[in-house]
Amino acid sequence: MFPSTSLLATCILALSTFVAATPSPRQPQCNPDFEGAPVTITIGNRGVKVAPPRAGQLLVATVPITPGQGSGNFVVTQTSPRASTYLINEVKFTDLVIDVTDAGLLDLEERGPSPTQVWEITCDECRPGASTTPGGGKWGSGCSIASAQTGQCVHIQPSGNPLINFGVGECADTADQSFDFWTKTDV
Repeated sequence: MFPSTSLLATCILALSTFVAATPSPRQPQCNPDFEGAPVTITIGNRGVKVAPPRAGQLLVATVPITPGQGSGNFVVTQTSPRASTYLINEVKFTDLVIDVTDAGLLDLEERGPSPTQVWEITCDECRPGASTTPGGGKWGSGCSIASAQTGQCVHIQPSGNPLINFGVGECADTADQSFDFWTKTDV
């Protein structure tokens, strides 16, 4: 009876070592601070854009872009110094923010007290100094953007027309939900 107890203990120890050594799914590691610098948001080789920037206009994916070129389309600001929640404003019309439509698509709307305008952004990697580093660069990479109200994640949502829109849905560790944030690189 004693040898079988020893064998059982060895099996449990081996199993617990295997479970402990198994890598866990990717976990967000940081919340970026863009320090008020205008940013370009990318997903793969596509940029996130609203054209023309006006209330009710849907966000679309542009094809292909060179990240960091130009001055940025959005200003991403934290809702409080210690919060991981943000407002994402259009750069030229800062009273317009990214919001969720009733159909679950992303558009620009007038800034207001709506909880659908608040976003949680978590990234695999963040760099400090976005507003002060000459030349800019990539300040947040491997980022998920989720509704602070519902927890649903932003993703590319192909539509029936040539434009590709963005929507919210169940969060997954997939390329269609992994965003990068860039500041201008051509000084």
